[in-house]
Amino acid sequence: HTYGLNTLAGFVHVPYTPKQAAEKQLVASMCMHLLLEGINVAIRECIKALSEKKS
Repeated sequence: HTYGLNTLAGFVHVPYTPKQAAEKQLVASMCMHLLLEGINVAIRECIKALSEKKS
């Protein structure tokens, strides 16, 4: 689902190291469910776009 955005680009921040994540002072800014859903959407949309490009 692209939420009406006409784009194939996006941004998901993933900490570089477990230490970086562990030392974060504040709680996570997004729940795990939404993080996983966002990553799944990004992967599906990339696969779809690449499949259409090959056709």
